Amino acid sequence: MTRELAALFEARADGAPVELSIGSTGGLYAQIRNGAEFDLFLAADAERPRLLVDEGLGQESRTYAMGRLALVGALDEAWDAALVGGVGDAARDGESEGRATLIAILQAPGVQHVAIANPATAPYGAAALEVLERLGLRSELEPRLVQGADVGQTHHFVATGAAELGFVSLAQARAREGEPLFEIPADLFTELRQDAVLLDDSPGARAFFDHLGSDDARRVLEGAGFGLPSDG
Repeated sequence: MTRELAALFEARADGAPVELSIGSTGGLYAQIRNGAEFDLFLAADAERPRLLVDEGLGQESRTYAMGRLALVGALDEAWDAALVGGVGDAARDGESEGRATLIAILQAPGVQHVAIANPATAPYGAAALEVLERLGLRSELEPRLVQGADVGQTHHFVATGAAELGFVSLAQARAREGEPLFEIPADLFTELRQDAVLLDDSPGARAFFDHLGSDDARRVLEGAGFGLPSDG
């Protein structure tokens, strides 16, 4: 998604070349605090951009997207379990259909490893743990969790078979055509407001910062699988 936003900006008449550095939100935040010279920081949360502004390292921030979470995996048994009796059993215990489906997938035979991004540095990893907590599955599945440094590595674990299932962003899941996915109900995790913070108020950085709120950028974000901030 970031690459698409950058390419869209570069194609504008006033667009300048954009050099990207990809990493976890927590990792990039630490680099900025340690003196890394970035012009803009597109985070997967709102907390770290706020901290950078409070610490005098950022000029201002804005919400550019609302994160959506998905479960991906290639294990046929997991998806079959969601479509056969498991959903009905869970639903009879008072679970909504969405929750019941998710429980059936996670508890399917053959699920030995579930990948999440490092919850200490990656907001989507923290959201994944919150989902397991709210489903009452955290203690059951915690021994089977494998952590990636970020959602990119988490998705790689699933793609290479190191984990049968993995929690990633919906945008990332949609980017892999043909891969089974289940969008996590929004009531299972705290709202993922994704903020951008302007670190260097140069003309080029300011132009890209403003670009994030443009109609074209919002179409790219929505098409990729993000929600849009109502005040964008």
